[in-house]
Amino acid sequence: MLITEDKDGCTRVAVSGPLDDKMAAHLAQICARAGSPELRRLELDLSGVTAITVDGVAAVGSCMALSRLLVDGVSVTVANDTGRRALLDSLLDV
Repeated sequence: MLITEDKDGCTRVAVSGPLDDKMAAHLAQICARAGSPELRRLELDLSGVTAITVDGVAAVGSCMALSRLLVDGVSVTVANDTGRRALLDSLLDV
């Protein structure tokens, strides 16, 4: 997972490999910052996801739910079937 932050409050997260419980825990830490003024936007890149677990789907759902809290919202990039499945499955829970 590659995480970058810019001075305008945008956090970019690129997930590579399996989106499992370990990755889900990292995403949960990022989501926990949603109430802080320094996080205004989240960009989640699922293009490198190779597999997904139930915890991974839940983590993506938590990220999507942040769109209600973040001033500049959440964007998601997908480029493969696994990333698309993660996004679509997560939307069932939002």
